[in-house]
Formats: sequence, C-alpha cells, structure tokens
Amino acid sequence: MLSAICAALAVLPGTRAFGVQDPDPRTPSMHVVAEEIELEDLLRICASELELPIDFSARALEGSVRIDSGPGVSVEGLWATANRVLASGGLACIQAPGEDTLSIVPLDQAAGLARLEDGDVEDARAGFIKVLRPIRGDAPSDTVQALQAFLPKDGTLVASPSGTDHVLIAGLKFQVIEALDLLEHLDRIPSAPVTEEIELRRASPVALAALLEQVVQKRKAVDGIGLRGATVAAPGSPRLVIVAPEEEMAEWRELVRRFDRAEATFTKHYLPRRFGLAETVELVSQVIGVETEGGQRIVQDTLTGSLIVTAPLHLHEEIQQLIDRLERTDLPPRKGMRSFPIEHRNAEDLVKLLESLIGDGDIPQPVLGAVGDEGTDVPGEATAAADPSVRAAPG
Repeated sequence: MLSAICAALAVLPGTRAFGVQDPDPRTPSMHVVAEEIELEDLLRICASELELPIDFSARALEGSVRIDSGPGVSVEGLWATANRVLASGGLACIQAPGEDTLSIVPLDQAAGLARLEDGDVEDARAGFIKVLRPIRGDAPSDTVQALQAFLPKDGTLVASPSGTDHVLIAGLKFQVIEALDLLEHLDRIPSAPVTEEIELRRASPVALAALLEQVVQKRKAVDGIGLRGATVAAPGSPRLVIVAPEEEMAEWRELVRRFDRAEATFTKHYLPRRFGLAETVELVSQVIGVETEGGQRIVQDTLTGSLIVTAPLHLHEEIQQLIDRLERTDLPPRKGMRSFPIEHRNAEDLVKLLESLIGDGDIPQPVLGAVGDEGTDVPGEATAAADPSVRAAPG
C-alpha cells in the first residue's frame, strides 16, 4: 500500500514523507503527481499526515479522486476533499461517542452516530460533526428556519430539541462552521431601536408603509430572516416614520428611496345624498387634502349633484369610508329655503293660494311667508313654524 501512496505523491527535496513540502513551516502543502488517486489511498494519506486512526473497509470505498494540486494543497485541504468525496458517495467520516477511532458510516446515519463536539469545532478531527448550541435571540423558531434554509437538505441536520432554546446542527465540518457563523450573526443582541422620519417626495406615507410591510414579509418567507424594523404613517402627513435597529436603518432608507414613486390615479364619481354637495366637497378636501402636483383633484358636478374625484386608490378608499359614514348619520333631513320674486300678484294672497293647493294631504306642508318692503317677515295666516323654508317677496 505504501508503494501506491508514494506513486501518487511526489517526494521532493525538503519535503516530509508522503510528499508534504514545507516552503513555509506554518502552511505545509502537498503536491500530487498522479492525475487520479484511489479514494482508499487518499484516506490513508490523510490518516498518516494528520495522525488520524480511521477504521474503514476498503471494499466500501470505490472510485478515484482527480486532484490538481497546482502550487500545492494543504493536508487539511486534502482531508476536506476526501470528506466531500465520501459524502458524494453517501458516506461520512464520524467519531462516535467514547471512541478515539474515526469510522466511515452511511451518510444518512451519520447525524445519529456522531458524538457531540463540546469544544472548538476547528479542533474536531472527524469530517462529519455534530454540535449543540444555545439560541440567544428572542425568536428561536425563526433562527432554526434560517439555518435549515442555509444548509443543504441532504446530509445535514438542523433541529431544536423540544422544550429547549438550543439548536442541534450536524453536517460536514465546513458546513457546520458556516452554520455557526450564521447563528452568531442571527443571535446578535439587537441594538436599541432608532426612530427616524423620512420625508417622501412622491408616494403617500400610508401606501408606502403598506407596501414595505408586504416586501418585508415576502423577504422573510424567502430567506427566513427579514427585517426587525417597522414603519408608521399618519394620514395627511408627508413623512414616513421608521423604527428599527441602528444596523438596519441604512437598508430601510434604501427601501424607502426605491419605492418612493408616484401612485397611479383614477377617476371615480360619488353621489352624496345626506348633505349638500358643497359641504361634502369641503369636508372631503379637508380630510384627504388636494395635491394638484400629484394629479389629485376634486370637481363639483352641480348638474348631477355628484362629486368627481381623481386620486390614487388609497385616497378613494378613504373617501368611500367618509361618504358611507356621512350617509349613516342619524339626522333629520335638512329643509331648503329659497326666495322667489313676485311681480304680478300680492305676495300674501299668493301664500294663501299655495297653502290651499297643498291642502291636508301626505305631502309635508311647507312654511310660507311674505317678505315686507323693509325686509321684515310678514307670515301668512297658515304659517306656524319659526324657520320659514319658502318666502315670497311682495308684489
């Protein structure tokens, strides 16, 4: 077997046995002469150089490894390559609990057979390792989901034991190291929240706040992380309030800058019935504001008694809610009052005539009166109300 190993590696002047060259004592490298090395030979080389006792059956290891060492590859690099090749063949190198010898086992059984590494994972000798780490964040389930999304599904394990705030991670050594780096990032104690107001140029704060909430939720569904900040918008204000940790604030500013754009507008007709058209227009203008720069406008259609509004969707929703509230107002109908100039008859006689025509039917009887020459009211005989709705001028 040693002859096969020596044929695979070049033993150059100044190198250690099995082709380990030491141009830099801190980073020994190996130079592979043969284009391909049998997997069995590669494991024996790594076991010898790293002084690893490995228990395996040569019959279970099939195939060869093609390695282009170039200027040289470290022993640890060869060992990582060997473990990746093992994993691609459905195998893994583990260290079982209570054993000093490493074992080659099926990959789908490795997570259950490997021991828990208590110390620094960099010092672990096996190619497939398992660790248990605490979750310090306030959302353990989100952290576990993020780790599961980060690691490949085949050959790895990420789980949180029931009733604990710990996470169990198993996989190839380099995968576990990367997962622990991500866990440290996710578990960072968040800084105190910062509040910042951003003045918008085009978009409505209410509409932009709703859009950003959807963006954050979709992002969390994709990467499992999302953003911890939130937005607050007050209707009628051109500013959007951001409440977020300091480290997120730059990203929130970028999101606001990207989506601060003018909304599409469309025209809709409203028909107020409970109150007068002019009064309704004035109230709507005060509630939603009229920003002609953004393409919004309100038109009174006195011919049809309707309100024509051109505005974005969110403003139309506010207008519709306002109109609905006005229509539900429990107030008696308001009486109108008009004056008619009388040119060819006596005003008091005309009032009596109108009262007799109305009679005692179901039609509500109006209050009629005549206006004197000096502008004083001269009530008709049939009038009894204090506020006349129709007055006639004297002839």
